[in-house]
Amino acid sequence: EQGHDIYLLDREIHLASRDLAKITMEVLGEFFSGTRQTMNWLTACARLLSAEGQPVAWITPIGIPVVQPYRQKKAFSVVTMFQSIRLVTRSDHLPIHKGRQASAFPPNYVHSLDSAHMMLTALEMEKRNLDFTAVHDS
Repeated sequence: EQGHDIYLLDREIHLASRDLAKITMEVLGEFFSGTRQTMNWLTACARLLSAEGQPVAWITPIGIPVVQPYRQKKAFSVVTMFQSIRLVTRSDHLPIHKGRQASAFPPNYVHSLDSAHMMLTALEMEKRNLDFTAVHDS
């Protein structure tokens, strides 16, 4: 049996995965048009904030403030007698990463709603003296 070039397979897998993701999103958009419209609206809101240089931020239903941390990175090299090392600086003083702010907001926002709902459910179960077990983000 002949071996396979892993790099060629990686490229094929990447292209196939991209095509499958595109088709999946199109089908989901057809079946869940309201959901897709909401996600698009959240993305548009994030783009507006990002255009002003502001990170996306919100307060969850249980009062937890969230600020997306996505910022551009600043890379630099340290050259020694033996090697050159590339370091990346992450800082709240660097400009925000506009693309990451926009693409991450819808899932992060929905995730925060899910976790808040689970927490409120657990608190209600405790009030009623009922056992509650759950796994969030498994």
